[in-house]
Amino acid sequence: GSPVIERLRQSTNPFTYDADRTNHRRPDGKAAIAAGLFERHGLSRGAYFPAHNSAGLRGALAFGGTREALNPREMAELNAVANLIFTEVVELRAGRRQNVSLSRREIECLSWASAGKTSVEMSEILGLSEYTVNHYLNRATRKLDAVNRVQAVAKAIRAGLLN
Repeated sequence: GSPVIERLRQSTNPFTYDADRTNHRRPDGKAAIAAGLFERHGLSRGAYFPAHNSAGLRGALAFGGTREALNPREMAELNAVANLIFTEVVELRAGRRQNVSLSRREIECLSWASAGKTSVEMSEILGLSEYTVNHYLNRATRKLDAVNRVQAVAKAIRAGLLN
């Protein structure tokens, strides 16, 4: 009977809540109990952020407390943070962050990509063909479960594989 759960099911937009006003709309007659729980734990106001990842998994993060309502900029920033957190949690639960093993050449190519070099420039620096450079970058991208070389570089940096 939670109006929050119902709203999360129907929308992907973040929203704020006030425990008294939100629980007042409960159809199950438990408004006073729910509002009391929120109040007792210092969560009288807050915001919910529906989150999803590229695989279509959905979830939500909530931030609560007693402060005044969030302004639009804070909502936008917390929405971005919530989606990052959700993605990280999904990856941790899936075990994808454990022991990614890249070859020396894959790391070299990612390192040069992080410096802004193109495949042609990398091929000249490393003495490889452009095709071979792209092959190493594609393999590293797949191993890191990234969608492109930019995301692969970011994931490699987070995993401590690049400085």
